[in-house]
Amino acid sequence: MGRPIPYELTGRRAGDLPAFWADSNSALADLNWSTTKTVDQMCEDHWRWQKNNSQGFISHRE
Repeated sequence: MGRPIPYELTGRRAGDLPAFWADSNSALADLNWSTTKTVDQMCEDHWRWQKNNSQGFISHRE
């Protein structure tokens, strides 16, 4: 946290949806599963993983 992230605002790309969102209520109804973290917590966790794994996921199997 606390680092600038370069970005550029542009128009939509061909094929981009005009709007989209997620709702975890279906997961609760269908799978009896619910979220435990906020969107901010999930973003922090993802950024921490990305910083520590700059090469992405690498399988250790030969």
